Amino acid sequence: MRIAPEDIDLTQVQMHLDGMGGHTMAEFNLRLIEAAVPEMTRCANDLANAGSDLIIQFGTPFSLIHGGHAHDVQQEISRASRVPVIMAGVAMLDALDVFDIRRVAVASGYFDDAWTAIFRLKLMQNDLQIPYMKNWVRQGVMGSQRESDSAAWDFKVAPARAGVLKAGLNAQDAPALFALGGGVRMLGLADELERETGKIVIGADIALYWSALQHLRLKPRTGGFGRLLGLLV
Repeated sequence: MRIAPEDIDLTQVQMHLDGMGGHTMAEFNLRLIEAAVPEMTRCANDLANAGSDLIIQFGTPFSLIHGGHAHDVQQEISRASRVPVIMAGVAMLDALDVFDIRRVAVASGYFDDAWTAIFRLKLMQNDLQIPYMKNWVRQGVMGSQRESDSAAWDFKVAPARAGVLKAGLNAQDAPALFALGGGVRMLGLADELERETGKIVIGADIALYWSALQHLRLKPRTGGFGRLLGLLV
């Protein structure tokens, strides 16, 4: 709501996935996330029945886990609910297409080593080149994965900024930077980081807002949120 026009109303539903606690990153299970399409479809139908004009899905793993089929999953849920659907991970991929970029360095934030390796493969399945992809622990931003897990639910500017900056400095030939993880907010950091690195910064939040506003043919209230959202100003 910081950037949406005043006549936008929001409502939400929350997915319920049996067997996934969600109090720490360790309780999130990629097998259950991959199998969540029916639950996402149920939620989308509920929002559609409530009169929503557009449905957005928050959390990059729920789409990127499907690799090269991420767009297909988005279309499947949209067809079932009969309302346009935008998934956060797909929005990030679409943002790269706008800039005609296929090479991207990735700050995988609070994702652990296993998730980082899996999502590197899933991004490559979308014909992306990934010259650099490390999480906060491997970057030296966090001292342990346990410390990193806690930051997934308690957003802190310092690690989010440091992770993206390190990715930019270690991949000079990549014109864009991804910040993975819905808990890593780039909205207030992208403009500054783009000036420092000379690269386009794309976070899950920025990509989702850009895609939603573009679909609704609306402009953000103001600029200063990086090059992607700046396309709509």
